[in-house]
Amino acid sequence: MLTAQSGSKTTAVVNGEIITEEQVTQAAGADLHKLETRRPQAEATYAQEKLLIMHKALDSIVEDKLFAAEAAKQKITKEELIQNEIESNIEVPSDEEVAAFYETNKDRIPLAREQALPQVRQYLIEQSRRQFREPLIRRL
Repeated sequence: MLTAQSGSKTTAVVNGEIITEEQVTQAAGADLHKLETRRPQAEATYAQEKLLIMHKALDSIVEDKLFAAEAAKQKITKEELIQNEIESNIEVPSDEEVAAFYETNKDRIPLAREQALPQVRQYLIEQSRRQFREPLIRRL
């Protein structure tokens, strides 16, 4: 019977033979090395994505507080403010506008036309919403 090397943990036993953590680490050496070389990039990507999420959350909280303060000043609800200043001004694109946008950008849209058109419409609506939301936020 083989014994585990001192300090090396047993990870498996096959037909009475001990496989140590050290043996597994040695066998995985090349793959672990590749993984380690990618680690800094993965950590940087994680940190960047976390920062973006935190900024987005902060922006959302700030906007919410600005809207609430302005609504209170106007003696209306925050929802009424958003409806009056943003939602009521959004232009819903026509079928022709949606189709034209799709045709212009179809090389960059990885969906079939029928699948893409509802998403294109929503994208155009969101663009319109931003056109009214961003100036309101800057004004507040």
